[in-house]
Amino acid sequence: MESRVREDLHRLKGASEATANLQSSAATRTGARSISQSLTTARRTTESGGTASAEAAAVPARRNRALLFGGIAGVALLAIGAAYGVYSLLHRAPRMPFENFSIRQISKNGRSVAAAISPDGKYVLSVVQDKGQSSLWLCHLPTDSDTQIVPPSDAIYFGPIFAPDGNFIYFLKRESAAADEADLYRAPILGGTPQLTVHEADNPITFSPDGKRIAYVRTGHPDPEKFSLLTANADGSDEKTLVSGPMTEQPFYPAWTPDGKAIAGAVYENSGELSQIKMFDAATGKETKLAGFKDYAPSFLAWLPSGDGMLLTAEARGSGFIRQQIGYFSSDEPGIRFVTQDTNNYITLRLSADGKTLSAIQRHMTYGFFNFPASCSSVKFCMLRAPIWMMSAYSATNARLWISTASVTTGRPVALRAVARIFNPSSPNP
Repeated sequence: MESRVREDLHRLKGASEATANLQSSAATRTGARSISQSLTTARRTTESGGTASAEAAAVPARRNRALLFGGIAGVALLAIGAAYGVYSLLHRAPRMPFENFSIRQISKNGRSVAAAISPDGKYVLSVVQDKGQSSLWLCHLPTDSDTQIVPPSDAIYFGPIFAPDGNFIYFLKRESAAADEADLYRAPILGGTPQLTVHEADNPITFSPDGKRIAYVRTGHPDPEKFSLLTANADGSDEKTLVSGPMTEQPFYPAWTPDGKAIAGAVYENSGELSQIKMFDAATGKETKLAGFKDYAPSFLAWLPSGDGMLLTAEARGSGFIRQQIGYFSSDEPGIRFVTQDTNNYITLRLSADGKTLSAIQRHMTYGFFNFPASCSSVKFCMLRAPIWMMSAYSATNARLWISTASVTTGRPVALRAVARIFNPSSPNP
C-alpha cells in the first residue's frame, strides 16, 4: 500500500511540475491547492485501507490533458499572431514619394501664378502677373537669382514647362483675358524672342520621354462639340490626331508615361464617376481606364520616373472641392494618398527628371467680411474672396521653404514680403 502511495505522490509531483510550466503564477497557486487536496485524499485512502489511489492519480492526469490542450491553443494563437504580423509587414502600404519632405519658397513677390521646375532641378520658371500684365521669370536655385526672360505683356501666360533637354521653355499664351483660344510658344532658356509652335492648344502640354514629341488637347476645332488629343514634333511640325471624342470625354492635364507607350489624362464626370484617369495608347490612341474616383477630382498629373505611380493635385468631395492638395496615386493601391493636408491650394505641379523635387504654386484663400451703410446701394456683396498667391518648391531631400504672403486691404489684395522661414523634414528620408 505504501508503495502505491509513493507512486501516486511521484505522479502528483510530476503533475505539479507540468502545471508550473504551463500556467501563470495565479493558475499555479490554484493547481497547488488542487494537488494538496489530492494528497489529502490519498492519505485518507491509505489510512482507511481503501483503493482510491488510482482515482486520485486520474484527477491531475485529466488536468494535465486540459493544460496540454490549453498550451497547444496558446501556441496556435501565438502562431496566428505571428502570421498576421508577417502578413501586415508584407502587405502594409509602401512609403509614398515625398512622405517626408521640406519646402522652399522661390518667389518673393506674391504675384506668381504658375511655375515649372527644370529637369535638372536647378531652375524654376514662373509666370508673374502684376498690374494687369504677365511676364516670365527664371530663377536659378543655387544662387537664388532671378532673370526676366519674357517682358510684361497684356497677354495671359500659363502652362509653363521645360523641354526634357532643358534648352527650351514652352508656355501657353492668350492674347487677352477675354480670348478663348491659346497658342503654344517656345523660347531658348537663356532668352530670345518666343516662337509660335502650335496654334490652339487649350491645356498644358506634355513631352515624350525622349523629348522629340509633344502632346496637347485642342477643343472646339474644327468641330465645336468635340476635342482632339494630338501629338507633334517638339517644334510643332508633323501634327497628328491621336484620338477625338465628345467634349464630355475630354482629357485634361495630359502626362506622357516614362516608357513612352501611353498618355494619361484626367476626365471629369464620366460614366457615373466624379473623375477618371484614362490612358491613351501613344501609337494607336486606344483608350483604357486606369482608375475611377467618386470623391476626388485630380489635376496636374506628373509621373514618377519609375512609372510606378504619379503625383498630382486633387480636390476632395469631403472638403467641398475648395482645396487642392498634393497627392500620390498608384494603380496598385486604391484611392489617392495625400502628401499635403493643410488649408492651402496647390496648382501647376511639375516634377524634376529624377523625381526628387517638385514645384507648385501654393495659393491661400482669405475671406473678409465688410459692413456697408444701407444707403450704399451699389454694393452687391458683403464677402470678398481674395486669392493670395505663393510659389513653393518641394524637395524630397534637403530643400527649405520661404513664404511670401499677401493681405487684403479695402477689398483688394496687396502683396507683402515676408521674412524667410525654414521647415526641415521631421525625419530623414529613406
